[in-house]
Amino acid sequence: MPLQMRSLKLMTRLSLTVAAAFLLMLGIAYQSLTTMRRQLYEDRQLKTRHLVETAHGVLAGFQELQRAGALTEGEAQRQAIQAIKRLRYEDKEYFWIQELGKPFPRMVMHPTVPALDGKLLEEARFNKATSMSEGLQGKSIALDNQNLFVTFNDVVERAGHGFVEYQWPRPLAGGGTSVELYLKLSYVKKFTPWGWVIGSGIYIDDVDALFRQHAKRTGGLAILGTLSLLVISWLVRRSIFQDFGGEPKSAETYTSRIAGGDLTQDIPLRPGDQGSILFTLSRMQGSLREMLGGVSRSASKIERSIESLSSQSNEINLATQLQAGVIQQTRSAITEVSSSVGVVNQLAQDTVDRSQGVVRLAREGAEIAVEVAQSMGAISDTISASSTQVTRLVERAREIEAMASIIRDIANQTNLLALNAAIEAAHAGHLGKGFAVVAEEVRKLSERTGKATGDISQTLQAIQLDTEQLVRGMETATPLVSSGVQRAEAAADSLRAIESQAVATLGMMDDLAKATEQQSSRIDEIVGNVTDVMAASSKTELVIEHSLNTASELGVAANDLFSMVKRFDIGGSERAASPGTSGPLPVKPLMEWSLALQVGHSEIDRQHQRLIDIANRLNSAMQAGQGRDVSGSILNELVDYTVNHFGFEEGLMHAHGYVNLDQHLEEHRKLIQSISEFKRQFDSGNASVSIELMGFIRDWLVNHILKVDKALARDFTARGIA
Repeated sequence: MPLQMRSLKLMTRLSLTVAAAFLLMLGIAYQSLTTMRRQLYEDRQLKTRHLVETAHGVLAGFQELQRAGALTEGEAQRQAIQAIKRLRYEDKEYFWIQELGKPFPRMVMHPTVPALDGKLLEEARFNKATSMSEGLQGKSIALDNQNLFVTFNDVVERAGHGFVEYQWPRPLAGGGTSVELYLKLSYVKKFTPWGWVIGSGIYIDDVDALFRQHAKRTGGLAILGTLSLLVISWLVRRSIFQDFGGEPKSAETYTSRIAGGDLTQDIPLRPGDQGSILFTLSRMQGSLREMLGGVSRSASKIERSIESLSSQSNEINLATQLQAGVIQQTRSAITEVSSSVGVVNQLAQDTVDRSQGVVRLAREGAEIAVEVAQSMGAISDTISASSTQVTRLVERAREIEAMASIIRDIANQTNLLALNAAIEAAHAGHLGKGFAVVAEEVRKLSERTGKATGDISQTLQAIQLDTEQLVRGMETATPLVSSGVQRAEAAADSLRAIESQAVATLGMMDDLAKATEQQSSRIDEIVGNVTDVMAASSKTELVIEHSLNTASELGVAANDLFSMVKRFDIGGSERAASPGTSGPLPVKPLMEWSLALQVGHSEIDRQHQRLIDIANRLNSAMQAGQGRDVSGSILNELVDYTVNHFGFEEGLMHAHGYVNLDQHLEEHRKLIQSISEFKRQFDSGNASVSIELMGFIRDWLVNHILKVDKALARDFTARGIA
């Protein structure tokens, strides 16, 4: 019923309310009228009974005189009849006395129709009784025009007294009776000593007349009240229509559509409507449609930029890890050469001290950079909730740009170190040729790193161009930006101090070259330079890893933003392509097999290629959103093949007595434990394949191959094990 009422128009509902009020008033009026009629009828009964009981007392008085012997029965009856005959009330009403004879009684005395006295009351004209009730509380029994005098006797024989309704003519003022009959109520009571029935009646047609009169007045008031309610309802409906701009149901319908995300249907407005709820809803819908369209387009641009940035950062990270592996191998080779040299002079120690100073200054610069990030983060507090996600993208982009600057500085330092190493190798003569080759490779790697960071900067510039369209007009953030610029300048000063310290370090290394001509010290210097390169490479790897994590966070934020926008249907393509783009970027592999990943054992290399292929398929399924079933199947395949691969390696290590067996087994155990725990959470529905998981798998594969498995392969090669 409530749902059916909600589907009705406002005027219909108001009319139903008026109808319900009208019916309620009719019910109350009917109850009041019936109560009034019952009370009037009961008053007539009570009045008639009291009068008849009074006359009955007169008969009893004369009967007492008879019993006392003062009068004979005949004399007592004659005097009683005369006394009753003279009794009147309400001017015309009277009492009569009849016998208890059967089948028809005789009239003893009738004061207004003396012709009936002593007459047998059997004529058909007396068949006027319509109902009777025995005693005072007896149920009314309907009669079909029975002889009213016979009915009087029936009532008193059953209960001793009672009421009878019948039709009877009215007495006329000039004498005689009326032709028309009127409803009359009589109360009769048995006088047992003489076998008489005494009674009297009053006309009750006035009760029905009063009832009809009150009914007409009450009905008129009910109709007048209903008409008043209808007028008030029409005025209320008109006022509500003006406030809502139409049916409230229409406002509810359009509000529900907007709340459900449907912004495609225009809201019809009445001519001249400038202040109704529907007008406000229409303006709000237009504003939402325009705002969400802009946010959707910007989110699409940012999403593409993040995909490109993430892909390039992934390639740089992999290249950095490969570079670290090459440098580690180079350092191992140099360490083996220099293991026979035990001379470490004071100048080398000074170089280390200076390097520590560089680290300290670099740490200060990093702390200042963190303060810059915090200051820039405060800017987001002044931006509205709808642009929060975009502002976070700007902050992340600036952080990555700062990191890219650090990477360029590190790459420059690496290049200088590699150049210096090449110079020192040249001084070492033919013994330093091998080191010169290594230094050249390091220099090339540093140049590649510098080029990659340049690509990152270009990508970041593209992101900034896209996001600047969304953050224009945020004038309240200017003081915070100025504060961030000042702190960034302070960070630049610290980095310049680092550069000066590095120059001083190079000077000391030059002094070291001049101070000693011995081949052992030159080799030690090369070892130190390679160590610095490794440290720089490690820092680069950390920065790139942080960049990847930041890009992942930006991607999640962009997806969340687009998911929120996607809830609203604004018409057309929600994820419109950015200018200059032709569609979504193809999913790039997580990592690609290269010669740098070969460990030198054919079967282990083949299994490594299979692991990389499975990881790439899992990454593609995640990026393409192929669902939990597909991702779960590939994840199971990855876990199973990893366990088999580790089993194969462990069999080789046990068979050939690998010296680092326990350490290698511990690495296997930790990895299987981690990936099995994730699989358990995935199967229970508490986790999903994410960018973080794919980053973990990529890092594990690279580190496992370049460090753990290459060490195993070198041991096997050294011992001639194929």
